[in-house]
Order: sequence, then C-alpha cells, then structure tokens
Amino acid sequence: MPAPQTKIQAILCDDVVPCPLSDVVLLDRAIARFKTPGLRDLGHSAPYMHTGQFDTIEDILGFYRGTSNQARAGALPMAQSNSKISLCFRQILLQWSRLLIH
Repeated sequence: MPAPQTKIQAILCDDVVPCPLSDVVLLDRAIARFKTPGLRDLGHSAPYMHTGQFDTIEDILGFYRGTSNQARAGALPMAQSNSKISLCFRQILLQWSRLLIH
C-alpha cells in the first residue's frame, strides 16, 4: 500500500480482525466508515489538511494564497502530461455542456 494508506489501514484493522492484504478488500472495509466533517466548529478541529500539517486555518489560507500567487505568476509548473490531460478534460466538459444546452 502507498504510505498515506498506512494510517487508514491502522484505523480499519486491529489485532482481532486481521488486515486484508489487498487494497480492494481494504477499500470494501473502508466504505462508509469515514465522514467528511462539516464546517461548523472548524476552528476547534486542528490540525488541518490530509496529513495534519497545518495548525491554524490562517496557515491553510496562507498556503493556498502562496500557491495561487505562484500560479498567476507562471511559477507553478505543470508537467507536460498533466497539461495534456487537463486539456482533454476541458474539451470533454465543453462537449458535454454543448449537449446539455441543445
């Protein structure tokens, strides 16, 4: 399993129930076990982000502000393969929107 899945595996598996070896079985066990929290009382649920790397909401906003500024300045490079995928996705959305409008 990829490293980020290790924490999920630790939550879903215990000493009583042996952990499955395949990601598919682990995914089946994970479905409906996690619920994304609402925004109410967000200020009391630190740390934030997927890995808990930010201690405050202000830290998160600063991160995204910096990333946004880099993107506007053209300093946030996109791999050529991601650029092609993004272009294809936009074309598909455009085609779908035309179908829905007409």
